[in-house]
Amino acid sequence: MDLEAMYQCLGIDSQVLHFGKKIEDSLKERFKAIDARAEYNQMKVLKAMQDNRVSDIHLAKDIDSTDFDIADITVN
Repeated sequence: MDLEAMYQCLGIDSQVLHFGKKIEDSLKERFKAIDARAEYNQMKVLKAMQDNRVSDIHLAKDIDSTDFDIADITVN
């Protein structure tokens, strides 16, 4: 069974499917730009962590907490 047939089995009309695809295609460049910006920002964060010698131990989960906290560790 192909994907379009699966959508039809779920009650999604082919016109709706094609309309959604058309909208998605029109937004491709915008999504591409957002992905590029996100990747750039991730690299900035990784670089800052490297420059400041931050490692996984600094991001350790507090056993008594449900939140992840920055560990209080001094780097020599």
